[in-house]
Amino acid sequence: MQRKVMLTLALVFGLATSAQAALSIVVGAHNYPAGTGVVSIPIQITGGDLVTSTDINLEIATMSFVAGIGNFPPTGASPAISWQGAPSDISNNFMSSSSHLFGDAGSDSANIDVFENLADPSSPIAASTNGGVLINMIVDFTGFNSANNTWRIILGPNNGNGSTDFFNVSTPVPVQITDGTVSIVVPEPTSVVLGLFAAAGLGIVAIHKRRARRA
Repeated sequence: MQRKVMLTLALVFGLATSAQAALSIVVGAHNYPAGTGVVSIPIQITGGDLVTSTDINLEIATMSFVAGIGNFPPTGASPAISWQGAPSDISNNFMSSSSHLFGDAGSDSANIDVFENLADPSSPIAASTNGGVLINMIVDFTGFNSANNTWRIILGPNNGNGSTDFFNVSTPVPVQITDGTVSIVVPEPTSVVLGLFAAAGLGIVAIHKRRARRA
């Protein structure tokens, strides 16, 4: 009986450890005010699994775009994307401090398809290395920053090239990916007016307080 309990606990502990180590990418929702030009958005990856290579597939598309393998968002329909370090390599990501090989498998202003392989596959590294940044995505909102709009950021299975993936030599390393959005948010006119009234109200209160102190 005691042996059964010990085996059960070992199994549970093993599953819990495995769950904690699993790779996860959550893009999130990124909102910027009207007039925003160029921004850098770090795409984070968590989990302790060791990897030797990654194929990063990242797209920006309109909300109405029918995403899926083989479907690629048209350039010019969304803000342009690139990556920090383009076109020669990816800067400040989890492989930056290790000797590695880099390749651009066919990127454009709506689609990033790049890969990285460790030069020494016998020494895998954790994807959480160097702050757990997979890629710093550069978004140029020029021409798209004067009106409310939201675009999808796709790294998962609905990407035209397929999901971003990871390997430890030839063994796939599972990753859970939650795609996200990026938006331009223009304040409603009523919000601006209310903000001005609030600021004016604070000014009046301050004046009254000064007068009260003098009295």
